[in-house]
Amino acid sequence: MATIPEILFVFVMIIEGYIARKYFGPDKHSKISINFFDKYFFYIIGLSILLSSTAGHFFTSYYKINYFHIILFCVIGVIMFFVGYIYRIYTISYLGRYFPVRLMIQKNHCLVSSGSYAKVRHPSYLGGWASLIGMAISSGNLATILFESTSTMILYLVRINHEERILLESIPEYQSYKSITCAIIPGII
Repeated sequence: MATIPEILFVFVMIIEGYIARKYFGPDKHSKISINFFDKYFFYIIGLSILLSSTAGHFFTSYYKINYFHIILFCVIGVIMFFVGYIYRIYTISYLGRYFPVRLMIQKNHCLVSSGSYAKVRHPSYLGGWASLIGMAISSGNLATILFESTSTMILYLVRINHEERILLESIPEYQSYKSITCAIIPGII
């Protein structure tokens, strides 16, 4: 069962690579912000997942759980992974051309505040985070779950901070939208 998280990881890398290619560069009318974190965010998240998984296995390599629990963790994790990832894809497609991989404001950029964006400002990160936690749960390793959920949430919050700074500077109504919505997890963050 240890291969399920690795299979999910490969799936994530393939789909995220496709998303990055489809929504990658700016058009000639974009206001773009490129810094190290923004440019390599995709790779930093991937490295975080690998390190979290490795650290989790390192810290709990002596811990054995019975076969029933491994199957249960696997099933719950895979379901959570696909639900989160489908939600992420939905939110990305809902934004359409306004979803950039790099942080930028496009020509005629408008604020989207309906659908998934009515309550949460960054629902694609919520879906991505849920899918990554599902991947960690499928490993059946508590340390991996803790490391992966914490490290990826920290990275998402840093990215959100960069995004919102750009949005506040460029879209006047973003401040009022920000005051009535949550950043990533409704009712918490």
